Amino acid sequence: MNIKSFIKEYTWLIILIAIVFGFIFPQIGPLIKPYLIYLLMTLMFFSCLSIKVKDILVGLKNYKENFQILAVIHLLSPLILLLFKGYFSEEIFLGLILAASTSSGMSVIFLSQLYGGDGGKALVITSLSNILSPLTMPLLVFLFARTTIEVDSVAMGLTILKLVVIPLILATLIRNTKANNALKQNGTYISRIKR
Repeated sequence: MNIKSFIKEYTWLIILIAIVFGFIFPQIGPLIKPYLIYLLMTLMFFSCLSIKVKDILVGLKNYKENFQILAVIHLLSPLILLLFKGYFSEEIFLGLILAASTSSGMSVIFLSQLYGGDGGKALVITSLSNILSPLTMPLLVFLFARTTIEVDSVAMGLTILKLVVIPLILATLIRNTKANNALKQNGTYISRIKR
């Protein structure tokens, strides 16, 4: 088994080891934090190399399917948690609702491509989820936990710009060069190691 096959088959193990490592050595997190945005931008760049802008535009036109997927992402988990509300303290329940109603992460695009999914559709859903999160998060927290939270919309917008728009533009520019094939072939495996 070569390294690429190993990484693809055992992505779950790599993620689990990273989580355990983070719990055992929490002092490393603050050291990595200043570079995290750049690591995520690199992950998005590699994920966007095989995504065409045309596919994104087609994905945006499918309003009904996008709405259904966003409803599952943002409503299903909080609704399930609501069934178990009596088993948690108010603080724990609020934390669970916050975690459940948070927008989908950028790694969804990478994971979608890794397992043969449609990276363009994942990019559309993730971007919409993040763009709507300044509205959906406070609303869902209020509906399910009966409390209010403040969301910095400008900071979220800048993060989306850095994590989605810039890597997508760079990937689109690189797509027309000779380096594209080498980056596309090895980018998925490099991204897995970064996770």
